[in-house]
Amino acid sequence: KITGLDAPAANADAARKIDVDTVDAKLDDVSQAKPTRVLGTTYQNTGGKIRMVTVTLEQLNGSDFLAECDTNSTPTTVVGSSYGDGVSGQFQHITFIVAPSYYYRVRRITGTDLLGNWVEWDLH
Repeated sequence: KITGLDAPAANADAARKIDVDTVDAKLDDVSQAKPTRVLGTTYQNTGGKIRMVTVTLEQLNGSDFLAECDTNSTPTTVVGSSYGDGVSGQFQHITFIVAPSYYYRVRRITGTDLLGNWVEWDLH
C-alpha cells in the first residue's frame, strides 16, 4: 500500500485510484452501439455528438480498405486505410472519428473480406 500521494500534477505523474475511478464512471455514460453495417454503404452521424467508429475486417486474398468521412453525402476524404499483404486470415482494424452531421463509410478497394466487427461510440 502506498500512502501520502498528492494529486497528479504533471503528465508523467501516475494516476491514483480515485482518478481512474472518475474516468471509468464517465466512460459508463458513453453510448456504445454495434449497428448493422455494410461495407461500401454511406452512413450519416445524426446523433449530434462526436462518433468514434472502429471496424475489424478479416482479410481474404489480399484486401485493401479505406475509411472516408466528410460533409458530402458520398464522402471522399480518406481518414483511415488498411492494406493487406495477400495472406488470408489476417485481421485489419480501422478507427476514426466522425463529426456531427458528417457522412462516413468503410469500403473495400481490392480483394475480398469478412466484416468481423463494427462498433460505434457517441462521445459527450
